[in-house]
Amino acid sequence: MQNWFVPLISAIGGGLITSLVAPLIKWDIEKRKIRRQSRIDKIKFWRDEIDQHEDFSTFFRALTFNELRPLFTKEEQNAWNAVWKGVYLGKSRTDDRLKTLQFHTKVSELEKKWKII
Repeated sequence: MQNWFVPLISAIGGGLITSLVAPLIKWDIEKRKIRRQSRIDKIKFWRDEIDQHEDFSTFFRALTFNELRPLFTKEEQNAWNAVWKGVYLGKSRTDDRLKTLQFHTKVSELEKKWKII
């Protein structure tokens, strides 16, 4: 009589564990897919917004600038202040392009960190 009891309990226990764990694993996989797609969309938005602005004086008012700003060091942020003053005094726009290029570089670093590329 005890020969069938252990396999029966094992089968019921295994089925119960599988029915509880499988949805959790599927949910975790879906959560990762959604997070990855969200990150891809965010990076595309950032790149489009960086390219959209002609000069740095308008870009620093953009949402992308405010989202990426904390990722830069204080020294880099102080350098932007010097660039802004130069822009307002009629300095060349090549400085603006170099600064927005820094933002493209930072976005590329995030892509690598998030393992998107």
